Amino acid sequence: MSENSDIKNKYKKMSQIEHVLKKPGMYIGEVTPKTELEWIFDKTENKMIKQEITYSPGLYKIFDEILVNALDETTRDKTVNEIKIDINENTISVYNNGKGIDVAMHPEHKIWVPELIFANLLTSTNYGDNQERTTGGTHGLGAKLTAIFSKEMIIEIGDKKNKKEYYQVYKNNLSEISKPIIKKYNGPGYVKITFTPDFEKFGFKNLDKNNKSIMVKRIYDIAALSPDYLNVYYNNKMIDIKNFEEYAKLYIGQANYIYQKCGVKENGWEIILADSENETFNQISFVNGIYTNKGGKHVDFILDQVINGTSKLIKNKGLKDSYIKDNVWLFIKSTIINPSFSSQTKEELNTKPSEKDNCILPTSFYKKIKEGEINLIENVLAYLKSKEMLKFSKSDGKKKSRIKNIPKLDDANYAGTKKGVECTLILTEGDSAKAMAISGIAAIKNGRNNYGVFPLKGKLLNVRDASHKQLADNQEINNLKKILGLQMGSKYTAENLESLRYGSIMLMMDADVDGSHIKGLFINMLENFWPSLLKIKGFLKVLVTPVVKASYKSEVKSFKNLTLYDKWKEDIGQKEFSKWYIKYYKGLGTSTSKEAKEYFSNLGDYLLTMQDEQKDKTTNSCILLAFSKKMANQRKEWLAKYDKDDVIDFKIGLNISICDFVNKELIHFSNYDNIRSIPSLLDGFKPSQRKVLFGCFKRNLISQLKVAQLAGYISEHTAYHHGENSLVNTIINMAQNFLGSNNMNLLEPIGQFGTRIRGGKDHSSARYIFTNLSKLATIVFNKDDNPILNYLNDDGTDIEPGYYLPILPMILVNGSEGIGTGYSTSVPKFNPSDLKNIIITKLKGEKPNYNIQPWYNGFKGKMIKIDAQNYISQGRYAFDKKYLIIDELPIGLWSQDYKEFLDDLIYKSKDKIFSSYQDNSTDTEIKIILKVNDPGKLTTLEGKIDSLGLSDLTKLLKLNKTVKMTNMYLYDKDNKIKKYKSAKEIIDEYYLVRLEYYQKRKDFMIEKLTRELKIIESQVKFISGLINKKININNLPKDKIIEILKKEKMYLIKDEPEYDYLIKMPIYSFSKEKVNELDNKFKGKKTELGELRNTDINNLWIKDLDKLIKN
Repeated sequence: MSENSDIKNKYKKMSQIEHVLKKPGMYIGEVTPKTELEWIFDKTENKMIKQEITYSPGLYKIFDEILVNALDETTRDKTVNEIKIDINENTISVYNNGKGIDVAMHPEHKIWVPELIFANLLTSTNYGDNQERTTGGTHGLGAKLTAIFSKEMIIEIGDKKNKKEYYQVYKNNLSEISKPIIKKYNGPGYVKITFTPDFEKFGFKNLDKNNKSIMVKRIYDIAALSPDYLNVYYNNKMIDIKNFEEYAKLYIGQANYIYQKCGVKENGWEIILADSENETFNQISFVNGIYTNKGGKHVDFILDQVINGTSKLIKNKGLKDSYIKDNVWLFIKSTIINPSFSSQTKEELNTKPSEKDNCILPTSFYKKIKEGEINLIENVLAYLKSKEMLKFSKSDGKKKSRIKNIPKLDDANYAGTKKGVECTLILTEGDSAKAMAISGIAAIKNGRNNYGVFPLKGKLLNVRDASHKQLADNQEINNLKKILGLQMGSKYTAENLESLRYGSIMLMMDADVDGSHIKGLFINMLENFWPSLLKIKGFLKVLVTPVVKASYKSEVKSFKNLTLYDKWKEDIGQKEFSKWYIKYYKGLGTSTSKEAKEYFSNLGDYLLTMQDEQKDKTTNSCILLAFSKKMANQRKEWLAKYDKDDVIDFKIGLNISICDFVNKELIHFSNYDNIRSIPSLLDGFKPSQRKVLFGCFKRNLISQLKVAQLAGYISEHTAYHHGENSLVNTIINMAQNFLGSNNMNLLEPIGQFGTRIRGGKDHSSARYIFTNLSKLATIVFNKDDNPILNYLNDDGTDIEPGYYLPILPMILVNGSEGIGTGYSTSVPKFNPSDLKNIIITKLKGEKPNYNIQPWYNGFKGKMIKIDAQNYISQGRYAFDKKYLIIDELPIGLWSQDYKEFLDDLIYKSKDKIFSSYQDNSTDTEIKIILKVNDPGKLTTLEGKIDSLGLSDLTKLLKLNKTVKMTNMYLYDKDNKIKKYKSAKEIIDEYYLVRLEYYQKRKDFMIEKLTRELKIIESQVKFISGLINKKININNLPKDKIIEILKKEKMYLIKDEPEYDYLIKMPIYSFSKEKVNELDNKFKGKKTELGELRNTDINNLWIKDLDKLIKN
């Protein structure tokens, strides 16, 4: 063979059409049949189904090219309102109305425009990257490829503008092009393409069922992607899908979903998020009408947002992105300017969404996820549960006679042996109760053989909503599993109970509400993991010890709850009751060793059993009501029916249901939990704060005192039944005055009470810091109100009032936060001057301006109003080309936390906008200097402002924090929990009650002054009578003296020994000087009374507020 021949065979030149036919994979993808799972439309079920079919991707592509051309016309030509597709045997036609294509001779190429478009490769109206294009066509091939791979393709065009109709036929893979037939035309514009594919090139003889089914699915795509005014027809029948939501329902049926429109209006996106099937990520996405079955950058862009947003909602350290992704089904209809794809088949988008066409999911989108509009969070948590339960089950117990390394366990000698089923594990509330249990067991013969004791460390974890990492890491629960021999997933019955180390459990907790809560938490754990145990009669027992004992001579009465005690007390009357000695048993530690032995010697008299006797899920519902976060609203309804007198009436041998325990015992804890967590509207205090102020007033704390000593004093004088450490924290919180703590601190912080560095957590020990009442405290809480307050009583001792009545609504001055049972509260702080002005205006009978916003003393940033109930507290910064200086942080963001955030932003983030930072902040001022690495990007971020006026720069720097008024729950004037929607509602209700109490104060003071005048008048009359010898009481018996004083009509003081205030006057009182002194005092009191009578209550209040202004 010659050298020329070799070169001829080695190097070949092909025409464009030959190249397309020779290398089809470069243009239309695979042409040979392939078998894959694909979405197709099931006409019978009227939905999309995933089915394994054998089809040709290339054949599908040449059909899609014509279809996308028709869809593109809807973008360019708004008069297009019909697309009709007909598939008959082996021929396919696509028609759209509208303006049509120009039927005109191209001035440069001297060829009819339709032929130029459909029969000449690399011609397009979409060329030119300087033009922003949002259509599907890209490379100028499109419909030409259809012609190349068809036996025949017919072009029909009606050109309304040029009044011409065009007809042309291409045959045998575009190798034969007929001369166009052009006629005059006066009808509407249209384009119709009819083609018969060259099936042999695709490995088929004709258009079979499978290839047709995937084409029909694509017709439904077009119906969903086209404007809502456009009708799509398939074989003369209109497709009944008018929007993207209806289209998504073909896949998900009646399942819930979240729909979101976003992006610029003309380039808008539509997003639908639903729960995935079979824990597998699914996506159905489109770019400018093109089906991107392999996804791409647009899918990544939305999916990343969903993953990041959901991660923040779940807040689980063990959470991986894949756990969220695998539970997501995304539907995306996107518009991308000048898109590029991985290949001519356009299955995957390569173009990253730009600023003009991207879609940032709003906060409301994530709120819908959080509120459970779809089950994404629930499914992810369940997925986590299945992963983490394996770890938790590793700590399962097993039956064995000896277990080691469980601190404080006193194991029964027979536990884990053949006699283990006869053993009882006593679970106590702390070590002191354990000591009592050990004392009691000593009263039982061979008690240590059958009774084990294990003290619980306070309150057990609420397993209902705990993460599995929390469960796996919880030593106490793991210890209980080992002690009892419990195994995850096991179902226990009376017949297989011997597989455990113990045959029963006795709960031994204090008889107070916290003891009830500990019992409830343990039952909650059993019901969650081993509900079958609660169905076994006698497995769960409770030792019910007296909460009060009353003794008189040799008679002793025991009361198992305070309700029964109060009823007995009421029945016998005060006179009989005063004979009895009363002893309160606040905790099990109050019981003596002798009493412990008495309980255990007669154990049956003090035991009740609990059992799940319900055949349905009632018990589960009761426990969920008490402990599940999802039942918060139902808990509100439950607590609204609270009756303090509805208690368990203990009888010997009593067996109660779990629901009775929840509704008649645990509910009392839940109610009390709210009392100590939700403040009063009237004084802004929770009970512990009220006790602190009462103790300070009682001690007249004007000189400094150690916080530790003050806590002891308050605990003693206010019947505080909790740990002093909690009281210490309350005192410290009331004295704090750094930004974000109190607008008006009622106690003085003398020493280190904490700073904004760590939000007050950096305070010193209570042994080293001092406090006393602030000057403002004695003004805001006027001592003249003290006599008219309603004081509470504990064990016969008067303690703090039910509420104070400050001269300003202190709940709005200092705000409050708290979490109770079924309720939580968050009230922002407001400016005392604003509140004072509103009240004075109301007192003057004028209309006040309620347009006030949250205010924090010393805050230099902005408070931006979103709506009536939401504000954004924004920090402050200054920026030049090299440095960004932050001199204020949002309210509640502490400088130490912010520095940790900056460490991640600057040193761990891939986006190196800043190179370093320097912290020059003090304990009161913020000054953080960031060195700028990319000034241009920073300027861009600063210039991007959202609808609320927040820049992307403040978002990046976390300088925005929401201040909400959407969860303002408070105890109202009737001591009922009520939700308030605005500061105005709080002010108005407070105002009416406070004004009423000014009237009570005035009435009381008038009565007091009147009484004092009568006393002084009688004293003057008495002294003068003795001096003038008009009254002679010398050497007379007391009853005779009283008779004389009554005859002289001296004033008699109620509830005091008769005339003691006169008879017991010191002898130096009987002088003219004393008479003059009393006369002057009388005149002064009389003037004071006159002024008081002439002062209306409105002015009394204004006078109090004037004192506040001066100070």
